[in-house]
Amino acid sequence: MPVYRIEPTVKKEWMMEHMFQTEELSFWIHEKYRWGYITMEAKDEETLKLMIYYKPAKNIDGQDYLPSCEFEDWLDTDNDDLISSSIEKCENCNAEDIEAEFDAHNWNWEQICEKYGEPVETIKRMYCEPNIIKTDVDPPLSSDLT
Repeated sequence: MPVYRIEPTVKKEWMMEHMFQTEELSFWIHEKYRWGYITMEAKDEETLKLMIYYKPAKNIDGQDYLPSCEFEDWLDTDNDDLISSSIEKCENCNAEDIEAEFDAHNWNWEQICEKYGEPVETIKRMYCEPNIIKTDVDPPLSSDLT
């Protein structure tokens, strides 16, 4: 199956969100990057657009909506040049308190995961047209990995 590389066409529109959840609370870490990419397998480009929940730009009743994509699974990924991090969608906690705690430890992922566990969900989003490139590299077969 072909492998596609998907990257943003506009800088500062590459987002990564991590949900942390304990028995007492939950929150999302929202990160914005200057650039990034993912690679995914798909039968063809149309199938890929369905898999990444691609929504083209549109105007509804005079309101402009940016194009967007959402990625929940990928073969490979990289984020480049973190611009900002914030805490959002807090349940039973205060975003400012958690941000202050993380700021005190320079947003150290080891410390975050030690206290709150690994993220229970990770999503990447892009708010611009995707640059979709079909690569010549097929991923290794699972039988090749053993």
